[in-house]
Amino acid sequence: MPELTLNDPLSGDEIKRIVLSRIESALAKDCTLIDDLAYAGFSVTFEIKIGYVRGPVPGTLVWGGMAQGAAVGSEGETASVQGEYKTEIPNAARQEHDLAIPVMVNTPSGPQKRRVRFQKAGEYAKTGE
Repeated sequence: MPELTLNDPLSGDEIKRIVLSRIESALAKDCTLIDDLAYAGFSVTFEIKIGYVRGPVPGTLVWGGMAQGAAVGSEGETASVQGEYKTEIPNAARQEHDLAIPVMVNTPSGPQKRRVRFQKAGEYAKTGE
């Protein structure tokens, strides 16, 4: 029996993932952020406007009969997300955004550069409760 796909509305998490994917694609095409280059710091200012399309709630089977839901919200409803960020301290930016920090470690074969994740400031490890 073939699977039936459902055209369910998008969740908030799915919308965030789609938006971030589109931003990442745009930066990859139209930017000088190249993986082989290093930057001492950066600043960014952004504004994202999200328009929501909401419609009637689909009918639901209730005790053998069909009940139609009421309209939810209005078409064209929007939200705006704005922000800015600036850093001139690479490791502080890495730690703030839960990225690995480069460290030099001594190994039997000599010093090696590795990346290590440190806890964000103000967080502490669970004690194994």
